[in-house]
Amino acid sequence: MTQLIIPTRGLNDRFLKTVTVTQRTEIPDKACSGLYLRIGTSGTKTFVWRYRCKATQKIKRQTLGNYPTLSLAKARTQVVELKTQQQSGTIRQVVDDRPTTLTELAERFIQHKTLSDGKKDVLKRPDKLIQVMNHDVITPFGHLKLSSIDEVAVLGIIRKVVDRGARTHAGTLRGYLRQMFRWARTNRFIAEDPTERLGASSDLGIVTDARRERVLDMHPSLQTFDTEFSEYRAIFAALAAPSKRSNAVNSAIRLLALTGVRTGELRVARWENINFDQRIWTFPAADTKTGTLFRLPMTDRVIAILETLREHDNEFVFSVDSSPLGDKVITRALKRMADSKLPELERFTVHDFRRSMRSWMGHIRVAPHVAESCLNHSLGKILKTYDRSDLLPERLEALERWDGLVGDIVYPMPAELTVREKGLC
Repeated sequence: MTQLIIPTRGLNDRFLKTVTVTQRTEIPDKACSGLYLRIGTSGTKTFVWRYRCKATQKIKRQTLGNYPTLSLAKARTQVVELKTQQQSGTIRQVVDDRPTTLTELAERFIQHKTLSDGKKDVLKRPDKLIQVMNHDVITPFGHLKLSSIDEVAVLGIIRKVVDRGARTHAGTLRGYLRQMFRWARTNRFIAEDPTERLGASSDLGIVTDARRERVLDMHPSLQTFDTEFSEYRAIFAALAAPSKRSNAVNSAIRLLALTGVRTGELRVARWENINFDQRIWTFPAADTKTGTLFRLPMTDRVIAILETLREHDNEFVFSVDSSPLGDKVITRALKRMADSKLPELERFTVHDFRRSMRSWMGHIRVAPHVAESCLNHSLGKILKTYDRSDLLPERLEALERWDGLVGDIVYPMPAELTVREKGLC
């Protein structure tokens, strides 16, 4: 191994630019006591101030910045200023509020991604991040010291998820870990990003979930549609069979098929946002994926289904113990039903209802911009510039045409049921 020759008169730019190491190393700057250059195995070079805390008499470190973003001259100046402040009593000691455990880091990262203070990278719907971090990081590994987290430790976190069979979910976890550790390094909480050199997904046992193209009752290769709706008939016959599912869950699944609304938007719907007189169901901007208010014109069948849920006196339309349905309740209920009642049917998901409705609308010649509006998709800048309406009459007509195809399959209307006259205001 080549011996590391340290400049006797202190660090210099020539040395900083050319020095390489095979393991993590801290090199003192002999021209500035307390200043060290820390070099990670990835080659990252970081200036660190090492000092003795007067209160505890323990050696502590404060990260100053990475070279060459922070120059050697400025790093020395910072150390001199920090020493002066500490010795003069301006500050008793340098406060180091960096997280020390994986739990502390994960909680700080979640806070960063969920508290809106003008940051562009804040998550609008952080439920999934919180769930993944709590279940797969904090609970099993949160006690680990950050100083012990290296590439091997990260692989262990991912492998635990892969080993339980959640190989696609492991890809989501890896994505969150990469974001978290990249953010931690940017904020000088850690010197190196342990996810920087992770292998390919296949090498880690991760299965990348290819973009789904499943459309119910459509032959994918021939692009032909089954107008008998055999798959819809099988699914909703199974849904109508006696089971332990609540009416709230069954109704939610029926409405997903009839309206194309997103699951996350549907399950938090409130009664106060449904106007039965005007036949309009409003989804506030705060509840939609697009962050824009969405008004859904209701067909007779949609109203009839909602009427079956009005018996309970809760804030939420789909509720359990006065709380909205959990984010996985509908997905799991549909999967259990498919596994037990429809083993021969090709796998389908909740989102396939939404995709299928859009594809079938194209098949029955609903105008593309109307079909996209039914799903609350963005219409693009040009179209939005010249068309400011929300196409309520056109969307109602499209939804009624869709209802005419699958409505009786999804939810046969009771013969005695009457619904108030149609009208849009």
